[in-house]
Amino acid sequence: MPAKSHRSDLAILLALGALMVGTLLALGSWGWIRGQANALRGIRSTLSASDEGTLAWYLLLEQLGYQVRRTQDPLDAGTLAAADVLFVIDPVERIEPNEVEALKAWVRQGGVLVCADDRRRLPWDLHRIGQARPTRTEAEDFFGDDEPTYGRPFEHRTFIPREDARRPLARDVSKLVVSSDDTVPPAAPGVEDDEPAEGLLADTDRALKGVPSLRIATRPIGKGRVIYLADSSFLANSRVGKDDDSVLAVNLAAYAASKARGGRLAFDEYHFGLGRHETGWTVMAGMLFTTGPGWAVLALTAAGLLYLVYRGRRFGTRRPGAPARRRSKLEYVHAVGATYRAAGAHRLALALIFRWFRRRAALWAGIPASAPVADLAHRLARRTGKPADRYVEILTACEGAIAEPGQTSGHRLTGLLNQLSEIESEIFHLP
Repeated sequence: MPAKSHRSDLAILLALGALMVGTLLALGSWGWIRGQANALRGIRSTLSASDEGTLAWYLLLEQLGYQVRRTQDPLDAGTLAAADVLFVIDPVERIEPNEVEALKAWVRQGGVLVCADDRRRLPWDLHRIGQARPTRTEAEDFFGDDEPTYGRPFEHRTFIPREDARRPLARDVSKLVVSSDDTVPPAAPGVEDDEPAEGLLADTDRALKGVPSLRIATRPIGKGRVIYLADSSFLANSRVGKDDDSVLAVNLAAYAASKARGGRLAFDEYHFGLGRHETGWTVMAGMLFTTGPGWAVLALTAAGLLYLVYRGRRFGTRRPGAPARRRSKLEYVHAVGATYRAAGAHRLALALIFRWFRRRAALWAGIPASAPVADLAHRLARRTGKPADRYVEILTACEGAIAEPGQTSGHRLTGLLNQLSEIESEIFHLP
């Protein structure tokens, strides 16, 4: 292939490589930007390393030997079957009614749901602890209804009262740093079919003049249990290392695992917008890559593209055509010798032709031109597979005709040249 074609091939490969690298960089940048945007929102995601994320809590449980994992799919029966404890902490996307029904069935069968309410996304029917909305606080009056509790820019220290130190989650916990005043409200009136809620943790603030506030409560449902957090700020990355917040975070996971049928802990990431949400494009991609007809469409498309590329470009070096069969050089030498034959110099003409043939044959056989005729004949026979005696006979006859005194007849010269031409054809024109 010409050098110009090679350069064009190299340019195409470089362009494709640059396109691939650019695409990977764009996807990586998009993922990084998306992660940064999520981090700025202050969500309680275990993938967030921001102040309000819960990555530190997730890694702490992992280091302590808990079986922890993240779920990035909708909460259906298949997703819930792989978990014994599910943490749904302040979701930012609404939990759909079908997910609520799946969660209820899962809890009744022995699952433990640990949830915290951002007052808009978590249906009250899931935990039925207290009223549908927590009681209003002075901080909420200041920030308004639309401000998430974990987004408030203040922290304060609370204490565990002596009379509440025996609650299940208060073990080794004396002081906490929290960022809200949300508490578990009194039981909702008119709810008679529910099991009574049990307080798991109560604390107090000096500003409240020592009045205990219930922060975490639980209620059994069937074989399982729901644990409700009125305030999840103690789980945040910025507060896990302060006072006894990390102890309370571990106590919460240990208590939930002790009440579950197994030790598999799962953290919901789907309702933070970090999961695999179905769109028109994802549905189409799933049909293409997971179904037989989809693979057939992909195969036909790939075949069509390859056909177009094949029609438009040549791959590899062009195969040379069959070489034209040239006339024997012995004929040229024979023609030159015709001048000598016309002058009657038959022996001189034979000597010229034979010496040329001997040099070519010796070079082809890989031996010196001065090698004896017998050696040359046997080497030629070995290369061509013909009988060596015939070559010895012809070459010896030519040498004898050149060496004998007197003139060589034209008839003899013609016979010897014909025989040399046959050998030349066998040697230099092998199929």
